[in-house]
Amino acid sequence: MQRRSSIGGAVLFFVAAALVCVSIAAPGVAAIGAFRSLPTLGLELPAYRAYAAGDSAVMGRVAAGFVLEDLFRVTTWTSTLLAVIAGAAWIGMAISAGDAVRRWPSRIALVALLVLIGAAGLANLEEPSFSSALAEYRAHAREGRRAEADDAKARFDEMHRRAEAQRQAQFGAALLAIASGAA
Repeated sequence: MQRRSSIGGAVLFFVAAALVCVSIAAPGVAAIGAFRSLPTLGLELPAYRAYAAGDSAVMGRVAAGFVLEDLFRVTTWTSTLLAVIAGAAWIGMAISAGDAVRRWPSRIALVALLVLIGAAGLANLEEPSFSSALAEYRAHAREGRRAEADDAKARFDEMHRRAEAQRQAQFGAALLAIASGAA
């Protein structure tokens, strides 16, 4: 019976860790497509006309942000939940195996999972201020206050760079956990 629970824990661990990678990569791929395609379509967003000053590429980037916002928010929470599931499954595997934590690959997997869960948790903690910065940018842009919108966008872009680094850390940690968990 102990062997069956160990196999079930291993399957759960690998599936959850792989889905973390998917939940991080998929919105990134979607963003590449949206931010490359929408600015070329000549979109018109009446509420942002004054901000965009007739530049359809600017309107396309604003539209891409609207299209992707919920996807990123959902996958931020999803990747955190999956990271916790992968961590819990790994703990179950380690307990079932007895001395598994004494092996170097298991130690590496443990550290990778801690980094993964920590980075995911940090992303969730920062999400409200990230969303607030985006809302501030959009509010100024709707009102046609270009200078204020550009300042707010610069703050948002800085937060976006941090969020991107956190996602990359999560992705790398999930891959390292998978690789070392398989050893």
